[in-house]
Amino acid sequence: LNILQNLSSFMGTISLESYCTNVFMLGFFKIIPWQISDIDLNPGNWTFYVFGTVCCILFSYVINRISIIITSNVS
Repeated sequence: LNILQNLSSFMGTISLESYCTNVFMLGFFKIIPWQISDIDLNPGNWTFYVFGTVCCILFSYVINRISIIITSNVS
């Protein structure tokens, strides 16, 4: 139960950053060619969604940390 509570708290902390990065990064990921030597790396769009989700969460975390540093210096 503690793990679920920590995960929920973490996702709630980065929710605004996550929404903003999803809008921009997923648009960027759509233009990446998902084929190498005629091998489809994105069957059924699963690779796109998993890669996009992981990258967006990591980038959102970094943006959240930066915003905390900026706001702590302003206060």
